[in-house]
Amino acid sequence: MKSKLLRNGIYNAIGGALKIGIGIITIPIIISSLGTEEYGLWSLTFSIVSVVSLAEAGFSTATTVFAAEDLKKKDAHGLAYTLTATSLAILVLATSASIFLLTQSDYIVNNFVSLSSQDKIRTISSLQIGSIVVWTKLIQQVLIGIQQAYELYGIINLVNTSVSILTGLAMMLISANHGLVKELMIGQSIVSSLSLILHLYSVAVLFKREKISFRLRFDLDKSIRIIKYSFMMWLTTLGSVLFSRVDRLIVGNILGIQTLGVYAAITDITSQINVFSALAVQPIISSVTESKISDQREIVNIRKQVSKSLLVNTVIALFIGEFLICGTPFILQKILNISVLHKSYIVSFKTAALIYSLYSINAVGFYILLGSNKTLISSLISLTVGLFSLILIFIGCQIGLIGAIIGNAGFLGVYGFTFFGMQIVGIKLSKWTKHIYKLVILFIAISMLSIYEVVSQEVTILLYLLYTALSMRYTISEFHVIRTS
Repeated sequence: MKSKLLRNGIYNAIGGALKIGIGIITIPIIISSLGTEEYGLWSLTFSIVSVVSLAEAGFSTATTVFAAEDLKKKDAHGLAYTLTATSLAILVLATSASIFLLTQSDYIVNNFVSLSSQDKIRTISSLQIGSIVVWTKLIQQVLIGIQQAYELYGIINLVNTSVSILTGLAMMLISANHGLVKELMIGQSIVSSLSLILHLYSVAVLFKREKISFRLRFDLDKSIRIIKYSFMMWLTTLGSVLFSRVDRLIVGNILGIQTLGVYAAITDITSQINVFSALAVQPIISSVTESKISDQREIVNIRKQVSKSLLVNTVIALFIGEFLICGTPFILQKILNISVLHKSYIVSFKTAALIYSLYSINAVGFYILLGSNKTLISSLISLTVGLFSLILIFIGCQIGLIGAIIGNAGFLGVYGFTFFGMQIVGIKLSKWTKHIYKLVILFIAISMLSIYEVVSQEVTILLYLLYTALSMRYTISEFHVIRTS
């Protein structure tokens, strides 16, 4: 179990690192070619597509969880029931969502009063093309769920990384050749369709290798269980999308497309902290299923794996955060192509890096809740925190860009994932916080000194270098404590 967990974690980490690198390369080039205002319009348009894509309703994770159970039991009929229910459901939802976006784009866009008439026309046509993106992205979620059930993280990351590279190249070429929002959406639809084909091929090869002859088999009881689980996952996803996409709709409507461009650029970079730090520990989900947690022979090893994963999640999140804070001037000027460094931009970027670093220390708890089928808890936490963060962002927008960024702190409530997740595997609050609290407190202290300019940028870098050395030594020591406990 340990070697497989480590291997899958490495696959995810490598794939995540490559995708982050692609984002860091492509985002500044796209912003430079489009301009901040057009990038803001693109962010607004793609956010609407992402919100409509919520129709996925958690069937990807449901496929992974239920198919993994069937595979463990070697239940071929059960696997057929699972795949029938999830495949038919996602086909209906994907088609419905695509038709909705295609026919209702004008109604959606007309609610954004800050857009000019010309921008509204361009956004409507882009969203209609985006209906293709919605359909293809939703369909491939079940295919990814099947691959995850077989723990084919290497293939998943290979496909996703290849698609990310193609997406980045396509967007750079389109923007460099004076393409705007509509052309970018065409590029997205082509790459998304190619991604669907690659995942279909991968699953077909998998079924051939495993000698699986898929036939439609329907079981009402299992279908109901899958739908219930998926609904709870949908609520969890809803909270996350409210935080990561609807916030842009609010910022764009209140502060305008120009400010949205800066806000989107900042959050696009800093949100990668969560993406990468979570990928490295995602395979823990297969180690914390209900059956394993209830097995006393397994629970001791599970607790050790969970404690190590939490420490890894924390160290990676804080390390990336300190890297972004130290490189703020360079990132804003050279990467995001912002020529005039207003103090508000610097403070906003550093604040976002701090918030996203702290927020990212929730992945292990989240995956425990998913693996142990505690979707009601995770969905309530995610939805509540997502709505709360939107309220804070709305209030913060009355101040301006900095206020909108500070509003993101509302999503720190996702620590509820870790609190309840650790309870499920039997790790006390005092024990798991003991492993990470020193790292977190020291990171906050140095970050606040930098944000409030109590120390210079040079001193900030020096403090973080010292912090990195101490944190590495501390992490090695804590790993030894966990291993021998």
